[in-house]
Parts: sequence; C-alpha cells; structure tokens
Amino acid sequence: MKLKKLHIDHFRHIRNVDIDFTRCNNFAVLIGNNGSGKSSILELIAQLINQATYNNPMHFQAALEYEIDNKNYILDKNYKLAHPKIELPKRLVAVYSGEDKKLWELSFKIPYETRYKNIKQNGMRQPSIYYYDRNYWEIALLT
Repeated sequence: MKLKKLHIDHFRHIRNVDIDFTRCNNFAVLIGNNGSGKSSILELIAQLINQATYNNPMHFQAALEYEIDNKNYILDKNYKLAHPKIELPKRLVAVYSGEDKKLWELSFKIPYETRYKNIKQNGMRQPSIYYYDRNYWEIALLT
C-alpha cells in the first residue's frame, strides 16, 4: 500500500487539511510540535483502514487515497457505496512511541482481542494488523 493523499474535513482538532504523499519515496515523516496533530493523523489513517476492514461506520469526515498493485482507491465515509470491491491493505503495522493509548483503543484493541479469541477456538492464523507500543518498537524494527 502506498499512501497518496489524505484529506481531513474534521477529525479532533484538525480542520480542512490536505496532505500530499505523492512526492514521498517509500516513507513519510511527520514532524511538528507536541499537540500539532501528528499522532491524530496516524490514528485517523488507522481508523479509516480499521473501520473499512471491519465494516464499521465512520464517525468523522476524512478521505484517504492510496494505491495497491498500481490501482488507486479512496476510503471515506461512502467507501462501501463508491467501491464495493475496494482492496484494503493485507497488513497494517503501527509503531507508536507516545504515552497515549488512543491508537490502541480505537483501532487495534478489538481486532487483537478477536484474533486471540479465534486462536483459542480455531488455532493459529496470520494477523492482519500489528501494533507495537513504545516498549516494543525497537524489537519490531529489527524483525
């Protein structure tokens, strides 16, 4: 998955922001002061993908344009209507060094709990999302 553009109408304290990732080559870096919205942008991207993956309604105004296998897709609140066969990333990895647990609570906790419940019932399967907090990110980057 390659991020192309992110448009945020309204998400937390962020209003009317467009981010163009098309000039990024294989990675993007968000730099800003504390409280400027870096973590909110990452949380928004994770929530968009999570909510589309698990068919949950979106309660915010944003759109993410991305590419998979040279095909462009847009995730927004109308993603089901606009793209009934939308392709989602097969893996979502979050490496988060902050103190806050919002990213975990909003985007990763339920899929993790569901996965471990399924492991108990059906045996091991490959996860589709990964979350590493500040205690494990060095290990995650080594693998």
